Amino acid sequence: MPSPQDHAKPNKITCNQHTIFKTDIQGYLKKYMEFFEILRLLECPACGRKHPLWGHGVYSRNVCDLLILPVLIPILRYYCPGCGHTVSFLPSFCVPRKQYSAGVISICFQLVFVCGVSIR
Repeated sequence: MPSPQDHAKPNKITCNQHTIFKTDIQGYLKKYMEFFEILRLLECPACGRKHPLWGHGVYSRNVCDLLILPVLIPILRYYCPGCGHTVSFLPSFCVPRKQYSAGVISICFQLVFVCGVSIR
């Protein structure tokens, strides 16, 4: 069970993919490079090193959404020179390790559980 001290440390992140940007796909594609400096972590989530992480470029991933065709989007990455750990920041419409956007997944769940539509 998490202790109250665990909730008091918002910078302590234990996974290597984080969700950011309350935006849609089109807005993200227009502004993602503006976030590169803003989102730079000041502490490594893996080793706790108290220095800003280095920019480590971007990688591309597919996102399928209802309103637009599948599109490749760039994902921001950072690197800790102390331990070699990399951190990726996902936009809010992305789900880690899933190609479909959070909106598409949500609609599918609603169709199955609320409307009773079969997934077969």
